Amino acid sequence: MGEGPENPKPLGMPLQGMVTADAISRTSRYAGVAETQRVAFNPVGQVVGMLKERKAVRDVIYEIAEGYVEATERLQGLQPG
Repeated sequence: MGEGPENPKPLGMPLQGMVTADAISRTSRYAGVAETQRVAFNPVGQVVGMLKERKAVRDVIYEIAEGYVEATERLQGLQPG
């Protein structure tokens, strides 16, 4: 599918989630079943347009932890004494 004129427009929040919640729940519950994998999907929001590269999860977690350490150090530097 895509953004062709013949395709329906996505529903606004929270309607899209309400319509797909049962399907998402069932594909998660039965993830090990081969038939489920043929119809499983991972919904993404508008942020998907900002994705420019693939990263390993360990790298993302490392970046988050590194950012936390840097922010904590900056905050500690703001405290008097």
